[in-house]
Amino acid sequence: MEMILISAGRGPIECSWVVGKVLDRFCHEAKSQNILVELIDSEMDGYRDCYKSVVCSVSGESTDLFLNEWVGTIQWTEQSPFRPTHKRKNWFVSLARLKSFSETELSKDEIRFETMRSSGAGGQHVNKTESAVRTIHVPTGISVVVRTQRSQFQNKSAAVTLLMNRVADLNSQNRADLDRDNWQNHNELIRGNPVKVFRG
Repeated sequence: MEMILISAGRGPIECSWVVGKVLDRFCHEAKSQNILVELIDSEMDGYRDCYKSVVCSVSGESTDLFLNEWVGTIQWTEQSPFRPTHKRKNWFVSLARLKSFSETELSKDEIRFETMRSSGAGGQHVNKTESAVRTIHVPTGISVVVRTQRSQFQNKSAAVTLLMNRVADLNSQNRADLDRDNWQNHNELIRGNPVKVFRG
């Protein structure tokens, strides 16, 4: 399954109107190729069938080939229904693939534990036993060392908790980076060299 964004960018209301028209054409052609399109999200622009953007899921055996013909700038040529005397007749929208977020999971099979001698306060006990624990999440390389407890079991438990929080922080950062990258699609509309041209 792929996620796509059809966006009017920063264009006028006519571009939002064209987003709705392009969505209809996109769905019609997808259906003719046995490709399923489902509307996931949309941002209206004040008029019926006018969208600042729409997000759809696209799935089917030939999805990749189908999208290759659509990704990029799309030109729609038609007189504006909002400004009939306006000279401009070419309106541009973009269709982009959205990057998907793959959350890093904390699986027990991917955690490695190392024990070591603790140091610091605690008297002779901490110097004679390997109570400190380093917990390593192998896929990401994130590691946590806990040596505050006398018991290796307690240090291990605390280390796993801290590791879970570190991985959660990583997921939050990656999700924020992905949202920023996907949002950039709204600002990267190039008015020229369209991959498709439609006439109303």
